[in-house]
Order: sequence, then structure tokens, then C-alpha cells
Amino acid sequence: MKIAKVELFDLSLPLVEPFAISGGVMRERRSLVVALHDGEGHVGYGESPPFELPFYSEETLAGARHLLSEVLIRRLAGREVSSPEEADEILRAGVRGNPFARSALDTAVWDLEACRRGVGLAALLAERLAVEPATRIRCGVALGIPADRSLDTLRRWIIDALAKGYHRVKIKVAPGWDVEPVRAAAAALAGTGVPLTLDANGAYEWPRDRACFTSSSRSPPTSWWPTRWWTPSFARPSAWTRRSATRARQGRFSISTGHASGTSRCTG
Repeated sequence: MKIAKVELFDLSLPLVEPFAISGGVMRERRSLVVALHDGEGHVGYGESPPFELPFYSEETLAGARHLLSEVLIRRLAGREVSSPEEADEILRAGVRGNPFARSALDTAVWDLEACRRGVGLAALLAERLAVEPATRIRCGVALGIPADRSLDTLRRWIIDALAKGYHRVKIKVAPGWDVEPVRAAAAALAGTGVPLTLDANGAYEWPRDRACFTSSSRSPPTSWWPTRWWTPSFARPSAWTRRSATRARQGRFSISTGHASGTSRCTG
């Protein structure tokens, strides 16, 4: 298929209500959208959604826009590619990391092939993997830090999420908003079978927040971790955080010491 035309759009989606995490409050979600045209009426779309500041990963929205417009798009525009796999090789050549930027074009090529063949993207991917396509996906919900820092508000959000049929609940935590909210969330989910996940978005620092994770100097307490997945996302992972991740394999929870920065992640 030939990539006859490439368009790059800035997308800004205002949120229904502010979404608070450890790093601040989001009132809109900005991202980049790529549209690939084959010149025969078919279009494929892909998205690059890094944040504007590098608190989540090393990539930023401005950096992804620059890499897309100045490097990656030029590699595909006007070019004939035989498959998404070939396009991926072209995009990766000489480019370290930057998965957010590459993902926009990578996804768009897959979507364009699906459009040309008249099938859904799920069916195309299932065909490549030689598996049956899923007819539905069990979704979870991410709940921010309540503006009023109220446990009652958090409980109400969780109850509402369960009523809407979500199969997983993730709550945002931060230094000063962790022990009691986790206990409240676990109590609200008790008996439902719905797993609880915690996410701090890189808010914790070692050794500054050592007291949050250690009942002694060597091991994390589990009394307030009634959860299957814990993502403290240490901004600068230390040897201790990696040892804790290793120990987590033997416990009832999992721990991540970072998001997309090449740091440890272990599943218990």
C-alpha cells in the first residue's frame, strides 16, 4: 500500500470534570493524531498521547510533534510499504526509544490496512497472531484524587464505578493521600471480586517517603496494600525499590518502580 498523504493534527479534549493526580490537575487531555491516506479513499488513524511535561515518561507532546513532523512522517510520506511490519522497521531505524511518537504512525498503518481490507482492526491483529478476535474487552476505571480529599467522595466514586459495570478499579495516590484512601477503597470493593490498583505517577522519592513503604528499613508493610497492583513509580528508583519489587513476587501484590523509563516492574 502506498502512503500517499500524511496529516498531523493537534487534539485537545476538555474533560467532563477535573482529573487530579499526584503531579497536578488535568482539565483537558491533549494528544497528536495522524491520518494516513492511500490515495484510493482509505484512511488510517493513529494517536500519540504523551503528556506536555515529562513526569510520566521521557517523551513530551512537543517532542513527539517535532519527531513526527521532522523525521518519522517524512520516512513514510509517498512511500510504498508492504505491511505494518515493514513500516515499523522503517520507523525504528536509527531512532532510540520514543514509543509515543512512533506509535501514532505504527497504529495508523495497521488501521489503514484494516480499512483497505474492509475489516476491523481487532480482526486484523487476531489474524496476524493466529487467534480468535475478542468480541468485547473487560474495562477498568481510573479515579483521580478527589478535590475535597474526602474518603466519602472516593467511596461514592467506587460504588458508582461498580454500578456501571467496571471490572477493575485504579485509584490515584500521592504522599499524604495513600494509607487511608487505600483502606477505604479496599473496603468499598470487599466481596466484589474487583481488583484494586494504585498509581502514584512518579510522586514518591527515596528516601524522602521511606516511611510510607517501610515498617522497618528493609521491607514494605502490606497492611495497607490490599491490592493486586501497586505503581508507586519512583522518580529515581533506588536499589531498595528494586529489592522491594523482587520481594513483591512472593507477596499478594505487584509493584512497579517506574513507568516507561526502563525501570523494574515485577508481577506477584
